[in-house]
Amino acid sequence: MASPTISRAPSAGHAPGRAKTVAAALCLLALSFGALVVMVSYLLDAREGQRVDQAAMDAVYARRDALDQLLSVLGYLSIGTMATAIVVLVSMAALRQRFAAAVGAVAVVAAANITTQVLKRVVLDRPDHGYGWHVNSLPSGHTTAAVSLVVAALLVAPVALRGLVVLVGTGAIVLTGVSTVVAGWHRPSDVLAALAVGLFWGAAVV
Repeated sequence: MASPTISRAPSAGHAPGRAKTVAAALCLLALSFGALVVMVSYLLDAREGQRVDQAAMDAVYARRDALDQLLSVLGYLSIGTMATAIVVLVSMAALRQRFAAAVGAVAVVAAANITTQVLKRVVLDRPDHGYGWHVNSLPSGHTTAAVSLVVAALLVAPVALRGLVVLVGTGAIVLTGVSTVVAGWHRPSDVLAALAVGLFWGAAVV
């Protein structure tokens, strides 16, 4: 007599995945609480922390000295900087023999930035409805560069470092996008459009 086939419960195969999700959630909970404690103890209670916090808020008003600092930061994001970053990322991928990731990193940076320039200079036009300058500036080239480089870094980074790449990369993207708005180079929509272009090509390459 043939032995009956015993089927495994549908949820059993998902248990390891659930455990990882719960563990990640608990880690995020602990990190969030720790970050809150640090912010309260340093940025709220400490003199130096309050100075840093106030200076960050004042930068939004784009006073002359703050504007000069923002423009100096944006100046670092040039074609030369992007080329250097790409060489480093491709080299990292090649050393780990992840050649598809290396090609993907180059593809996402090239495609995203070419798309932004074509959209901004050829395809899109801004009607003059009396709100500011009517020359089209959407999407933001600086923000596209930052987003595409972060996505490229995620493609080649080892799994263990991807969280750090997301953390640092998000900060770089936010700093770049906010700086272009505060400096008067771009509107918020330009920054959001650049983010959409970068994520689009990131998803396409993946």
